[in-house]
Amino acid sequence: MRETFRRFPTIVLFMHQTFVDGTAPTLYFYHNDLPMPHTIGGINMAFFGLGFPCRRSGSIFNRWAFQNNPVYKLVLCRHLAYLLENRFPMSWAF
Repeated sequence: MRETFRRFPTIVLFMHQTFVDGTAPTLYFYHNDLPMPHTIGGINMAFFGLGFPCRRSGSIFNRWAFQNNPVYKLVLCRHLAYLLENRFPMSWAF
């Protein structure tokens, strides 16, 4: 996995049936000395007590609907493109 992270943009996709699904990849990366993934999640997870530390550790909270907001869409696309271009690993629950 380390070589894959160095050579290619990487996104770890998972289903969030339980909260363990979101923490398991992060713990795996941590225990194997891999670069920590930027986690992409819904804005509903940015509540008091969780939002601040998550933002500081690389989480990206996005809105559910932004098709009528071209500026938000452009900034989000550019930010994700920057992360992929620089090969930062990401995790995304769909």
